Amino acid sequence: RLTECIRRKCAGRLVFGTAAPFYNNLDTLAALRGNVRLMMDFYDNPEGIHRAMGQVMAAYRVAVDEVCRILEVERYGSVTGHGFYADGRTTTVQCDFGFNIGKEHFDEFALPYLREEVAVHGDVEYHLDGPGNIVHAESICSIAGVKVVQWVPGAGEGVRKDWTSLYQKISALGKGLWLSAGSPEAAGAAG
Repeated sequence: RLTECIRRKCAGRLVFGTAAPFYNNLDTLAALRGNVRLMMDFYDNPEGIHRAMGQVMAAYRVAVDEVCRILEVERYGSVTGHGFYADGRTTTVQCDFGFNIGKEHFDEFALPYLREEVAVHGDVEYHLDGPGNIVHAESICSIAGVKVVQWVPGAGEGVRKDWTSLYQKISALGKGLWLSAGSPEAAGAAG
């Protein structure tokens, strides 16, 4: 209903934001199960996670298809949360839950579904959030449809840290970077 309301009021006058109406992948299961229970499921019920992720992805595809149909994304295109435009479908993909797990669990329980999620759209921006997710950068950058990585260092000391080595790594893996300086003055000082 919200999507139809947006279309009624704005169609033909603006390009709508992200073609994905909500977050997906392990972030969805963590919201449903809780972080601790989901982490226990990695050991106690891995098949259940894969089964649930299959259901989440099926629902995701249906929802995105419907939102894109209503908003005529194939006609007008769409933009990510940071304004990157695509002729068709795009979005900002993330897996903040990855902060809680190592590479082995990420590659088994998040990466296949991130690949599916990206395939629903085409070219996307990946929101890499917090130092705990850096360990997954290579896995994330292995997804062909991820074109830009938006790095968010998190709160506290991370904001002041020099992340040049991470930027170089992401660039060497063939991905663009979206960086925020926080203010025009900070951007000028960094340049």
